[in-house]
Amino acid sequence: MKKTACALLMSSGLLAGTSGFAGELIIAENQKCDYQIVVPDKYPAPEVGEWLDQTARLVQNAFKSSGFELPIVKEGAKDPARPAIYLGDTAFARDHEVDVSKFKDWTYVQKVAGKDIVIAGNDQTDSFKSERNGTMCLLGTVKGTTGFLRQYVGTRFLWPGLKRTKGVTRSSDGNMEQDPIGTEFLKTSKIAVPADLFLTKTPVLLSNSDFPRETFYDISLNSFPLLGGPLDAHSYDAAIPAVKYRDTHPEYFALINGKRCCDTPSGNPEWTKRPWVEQYCISNPEVQELIYKRALERLDRGNELTAVGQPDGFQPCQCENCDKLYGTGKDWDEKLWIFHRTLAERLLKERPGAKINLMVYMNTGKPPKTFKKFPGNVILTMLGNSSEEQLAVWKDIEVPGGYIAYLHNWVSMLPYTPIRTPGYMEEQAKKLVKHNIRIIVRDGAIGQSWGLEAPVYYTFGRMYDDPDKNNAKDLLDEFCVAAFGKAYIPTKQFYERLYRQIAVYSDILGTHCPGWKIGRLHDNYNFSLIGYLYSPEFLAAAESDLKQAEKLADSDRVKARLSLVRLEFDYIKGLATIVHLYQAYQLRPDQASRDKLLDVIDQWHAGIYPLYNEKGFMKPLPGWPEMFPFSGHPRANVALEINGYQCLFKGTCLNWDTAAMRKAPLAGETMKLAVKKADATPTVDAAGWDAAAAGTLVDMQGGVPHAVTKTTFKALYDKDNLYLRIDAADVVEPPTKFTPVGRDGAVDKQESLDISLAPLGDRNKSYHFIVGPLSDSVYDAAHGFITDGIDPRYGKDDATWNGDWKYVSEFDPKKSWKAMLIIPFKTLGVASPAAGTVWQGNVGRKNFAGQGVKDFIWAFHPECKTFSAPKAFGGLVFGE
Repeated sequence: MKKTACALLMSSGLLAGTSGFAGELIIAENQKCDYQIVVPDKYPAPEVGEWLDQTARLVQNAFKSSGFELPIVKEGAKDPARPAIYLGDTAFARDHEVDVSKFKDWTYVQKVAGKDIVIAGNDQTDSFKSERNGTMCLLGTVKGTTGFLRQYVGTRFLWPGLKRTKGVTRSSDGNMEQDPIGTEFLKTSKIAVPADLFLTKTPVLLSNSDFPRETFYDISLNSFPLLGGPLDAHSYDAAIPAVKYRDTHPEYFALINGKRCCDTPSGNPEWTKRPWVEQYCISNPEVQELIYKRALERLDRGNELTAVGQPDGFQPCQCENCDKLYGTGKDWDEKLWIFHRTLAERLLKERPGAKINLMVYMNTGKPPKTFKKFPGNVILTMLGNSSEEQLAVWKDIEVPGGYIAYLHNWVSMLPYTPIRTPGYMEEQAKKLVKHNIRIIVRDGAIGQSWGLEAPVYYTFGRMYDDPDKNNAKDLLDEFCVAAFGKAYIPTKQFYERLYRQIAVYSDILGTHCPGWKIGRLHDNYNFSLIGYLYSPEFLAAAESDLKQAEKLADSDRVKARLSLVRLEFDYIKGLATIVHLYQAYQLRPDQASRDKLLDVIDQWHAGIYPLYNEKGFMKPLPGWPEMFPFSGHPRANVALEINGYQCLFKGTCLNWDTAAMRKAPLAGETMKLAVKKADATPTVDAAGWDAAAAGTLVDMQGGVPHAVTKTTFKALYDKDNLYLRIDAADVVEPPTKFTPVGRDGAVDKQESLDISLAPLGDRNKSYHFIVGPLSDSVYDAAHGFITDGIDPRYGKDDATWNGDWKYVSEFDPKKSWKAMLIIPFKTLGVASPAAGTVWQGNVGRKNFAGQGVKDFIWAFHPECKTFSAPKAFGGLVFGE
């Protein structure tokens, strides 16, 4: 215990009052304080008034925590015999030459005038109003006050909690309500400031945000909202949404493989707001005008900054006019730069005071070739990690408006686990400030790991208070001392161990880091990476650290904070254990290995499900009502039951039906089917099919055949084509009862056959075909060919691929169905296979007969839930 107390006291500068100033003004000492807190008589808006009232209460509570009582009064009711701390645009501030009206950003003043103290900045509501997010505000006074409390009073803003509409208040009996657990008021015997304090400080950032949010935590840590409303980073689809224009103006959309892409499903059924591929024909004058008008909308709300940017996963239009546009031919990188510069030049003429943001992203990721200077109204957004290398390639390009950093710090391949380290944050902050980047837009929000990454978020914000002097080591210390009290030493050791362990991910393998792209080529990358980062040795050592911290916790506040750390650590510990046991099962696929794996999968889910109430909403952490673990995300997300951007866990063992798996047979040998060479071009009923080998589909629930719904398939080939024939019994409806859905429609929502072919020797690169009983209801897509993790098609079917193949469908009166696919090798990008060649693939059937829907598959694998799961693929062996 003595060692812990000594360590706390040795953390110099962490407690207010531990050292004096050359000449100091004592505000409070020896349980005595004569000061009052004075706020303006009038506020410019109700929202500003709420903020300043809560800010006054925050100051009051900070002093109260060290035993000092300060009343809060309006300026007109102040006691002239007592000194005061003046907050905001008071008459006293103006009389002492503090004019906040000239501040257009988060600049604030801290000034001593005699025995009085002024803390003031410009406090105004944003011109942009949002029903969802409420009214954001410019709050220079709040920023100045949080800095004052941190430096002189010992207040630490560790987690969110206090905000404008719910903060520190006095109850009816006059007692201060319990401090929110996210804020720590370190106790001190004396509060003093320099007697000559006169600081005018402009924060180095104008904005630093992900989602619109304002709390004392955010403001204190320089996470300021982007006032004026959101910027359309990808503005084309916002200007011309397919759901609005696809039926009336298909010509607005890119011509891809012979058809307008607005008729192609996006391949992401979980993203219901964007069901269609949205790429655009930018040579169309009406498209150009709509994109420009979208840019004007933000300016028309009274803002000075707007944006233009191409869609994610950009695909060029293949029409003749687009090919000729700007004389760049197939060089779409340059075509987009010229188009965007043209819009900026027009805006400069029509709105001289406005600024326009253009993205340095994907096709526009490198400097333009045909010009070296952007118009004076252009600001460029640097996406990724804004590395020195990325910035260096722009040194010869003149960008009058400078740069915005669009950071992917928390765009994760491993959701709900820690992503970055404090050291990464320190290096990044110094780099961005060096290049005079004053606006940060965060793609990926902080908060999925409020326990394990809290010191990272804290460092990320505090570095911008003083990038030259602050450093990650001291800030981690500052955080742990304030947050964990007597448990400081083992908790800090826990965090240091964790951040050493994940540094390779944070600095090298994370999104837009040097190893990001190459790492994703690794088979089953997301899942395997968890096992690599969280070794059994690390898990054991970290568990020991955390247990020691839990033993030393001596207050409910510290216990609540550690309970959050514990919950998140158990989450990754369980996740990593699953990965390790799954890998062991792959090496030794026996019953004992599988049972151990199934047990830990059930245990992991048992730790997640109780976090939610009966309505499916996340419950607050016990003892900490402001804190919702994992940002309060739905259970399906936290349990990794659905795929997200870069996060492909849906098809892993995490989502096995463990009860069914315990009854299912172990995975057997890979299925194989001989593909016979045809003597003549086969038809559906050709005699050549009689000599072909047949594969029988089995029930996906147990891997057994089904006599009533017997389904078989055969394969033949010649020098040009692969021929597949599927015979399906027990079709419940005649053809007239089926709904035609056309090409790439929802074929799988009724009776259908599903075929996957991987002809390139890589089971993760395949072609996907689905056919229905109607010969005009077909679906085809490529899968696995998109390697860019940012592309929306990554990890999903790319339905823009339309192969040149044929389909024949026949029925007979006995409700059986014969389907034949004729697939040219040319359309798959391969030559005619030589004898002995093995392709990989699978055949499935969705059967709607009887009660419910039944799924059948040829190459059954107990771990796979979908027809196109590569792990289940069997082998098609081409013969003579």
